[in-house]
Amino acid sequence: MKVYVADLLGDTLGLDRADFGSYMLLLFAYWRNKGPLPDDDTTLAAIARTSPGDWQASRLRLARYFQIGDGVWRHKRVDKELDSATGARNALSLAGKRGNQVRWGRSPGDTRGDSQVIAGRGKGESPGNPESESDRIYIQGPSERPVEPLPNFPRSEQEAVQKAPLTLQEQREFVIATFHKAMSRGGRDAKDVPIRNWPSFLAIEWKYAQNRKAEADRRATPAKPRAKTEAEILREVCQ
Repeated sequence: MKVYVADLLGDTLGLDRADFGSYMLLLFAYWRNKGPLPDDDTTLAAIARTSPGDWQASRLRLARYFQIGDGVWRHKRVDKELDSATGARNALSLAGKRGNQVRWGRSPGDTRGDSQVIAGRGKGESPGNPESESDRIYIQGPSERPVEPLPNFPRSEQEAVQKAPLTLQEQREFVIATFHKAMSRGGRDAKDVPIRNWPSFLAIEWKYAQNRKAEADRRATPAKPRAKTEAEILREVCQ
């Protein structure tokens, strides 16, 4: 998905930093999903990386950028980019097949041997097989590079839960929220490293989440008064 910076900034001048970040995360998830987002506040809040309470306020400000109906959020610009990517992929596939036919001296209607020729190539190595192109997020600029999850990264909420460690499969809400966060980063962790082992990554994230919760609870609990020393007790008695 190409991001046209001038258009993007012009259309979102009314958003603050938090809402702008949430908006971009929604667009990235839309692209990764290859279609509309579900009109479900829990899922959308997880994608936007905000709390359910904060999401209710953000929803009012972000809804105007989407067409909401039939249980989904649609975005005309991203739908147009998806259609364009599909058309380009089909055109390149056809061009690749024609080039292969010319190379092997076959007539345009003769497809014999195509499977053997294509099977010897890796995914995305030939213009005739640009399948991975539409799965990538492109941001125009000096640091442009593709972002694509590794093959063993889960592709859906259900798969994310199924691949979770047995101890975490009951924590469905946490697993799904973590999945959407990672998916919005192209299957990478917070340090921009590709996630190679989903169960291990999930276990580590759960441990961090529990530690953060324990720290928050500790700070919220009033500190117990310190026990007085003997010197302090004697000083009070003498006074």
